[in-house]
Amino acid sequence: MGEKEIVTENDRMRKLFEDSDLDYSVLSYANLEKLRDLINENMVKSGFFNGQYRCDCRIYIEPKWAGLTCSSDYFEGREAVSFNRDGFIGFSGWASSKNTKPITDAFEVWVHQMAGNEKEDPNGED
Repeated sequence: MGEKEIVTENDRMRKLFEDSDLDYSVLSYANLEKLRDLINENMVKSGFFNGQYRCDCRIYIEPKWAGLTCSSDYFEGREAVSFNRDGFIGFSGWASSKNTKPITDAFEVWVHQMAGNEKEDPNGED
């Protein structure tokens, strides 16, 4: 019997982006601002890091690269999500899956919005 491949939530989000037929042309300031706002909303709702988990205001955009960072009560400027030049999408590489969940949940909603097939909040909230 072969080994079963473990698919992480981060991998599932990368596949969702790929399967949505989106590409990096969607990475405009306005679209990344929407993603940032969704992530921040989820971070605030999570209450993580003594209720201080937030997506930073600054949006980083360069040719073929973009990124959002986050901060809390004891760290600043860590990766929230990054769209790397090699096509890899990173999700808070520093964090546990628990602390990444507000980011991946927001990313899922954002991908559906960008692809034109709106998805309800996975937490059941509007």
